[in-house]
Amino acid sequence: MRRGWLLAVGALTLGAVSFVWWARAESGHEVMSVSSPSEEAQAAPPAVMPAAEAVPRAATPTTTPSLTQTEPDGEIEVDSAGHLKVTRALRRRFDYWLTAAGELTPPAIRDAVVESTPTEPLRGEVLAVYDRYAAYLLAVSALHPVDPSARERVRLLKALRREKLGEELTAIFFAEEESLDDEAVVRLEALHDPTLLPEQRVAKSLQLELAKANVDVRLLRQQNEQFVRDGVTPGDRFKEREAAFGTEAAKRLAALDEERARWNARVSAFRAQSARIDQDASLTGPAKVAAKRRILETSFSENERPRVSP
Repeated sequence: MRRGWLLAVGALTLGAVSFVWWARAESGHEVMSVSSPSEEAQAAPPAVMPAAEAVPRAATPTTTPSLTQTEPDGEIEVDSAGHLKVTRALRRRFDYWLTAAGELTPPAIRDAVVESTPTEPLRGEVLAVYDRYAAYLLAVSALHPVDPSARERVRLLKALRREKLGEELTAIFFAEEESLDDEAVVRLEALHDPTLLPEQRVAKSLQLELAKANVDVRLLRQQNEQFVRDGVTPGDRFKEREAAFGTEAAKRLAALDEERARWNARVSAFRAQSARIDQDASLTGPAKVAAKRRILETSFSENERPRVSP
């Protein structure tokens, strides 16, 4: 079963993003106690070799109500020599049985993993990897970071994976999640960075989208300048951007346009008020400066004011 990663992160909607860290237990279930890994489980994982093929299904062990009429998710693959080929699908298979936590005891889940694996020596190789994965999940449940920031939590998870699983197994099991985690951290930090203006937050999120899509930012900038010169409408801008960069990037760019328009409107309103103050003959020079300063402070936040000329 595929578990959802963080943040409800959807992975992540830019507005409401929350990390579901330790309790989600990396596999979509609450972490349970497991037996300590055996010496065999501490050994390096089987080498990942080419020419993999799916192993015939073994008889499904006695199951639980929640798993009735289901089959294990994730095929067990072997290399040309008949040894286990460790893949992301193997982790999905482990996660399938781990969803029975609460219905089956930890030893029973471990037995189910063994029973659903066809034959020796494949069973021993699968169990060695499972024990390491289960030990990792148990360690995750014990994490209590002093620094609760998203960046620190991601750092701890990455370190723990490499400690319990090793670099190779971590890459196979968690490469996709770690990429999403890194992106989510950047988004969250931009979202809550008090030094960034709304426009800058949107722009930073957009930069991530464009980088993922391998979009040439220079081309994008040239296109935007052309839009301004030609007075292209928002609807036409969206169509052209969608055709060139995709729907998601077009949406982000439209949001950035709206933020810029709101900012420009606020600045224009402030400057119009400043101009009226300058033309008021009843005010002395210091009084005009003070009046404009009051409008500046009531119209813009402390972080915004340096971008506005009094």
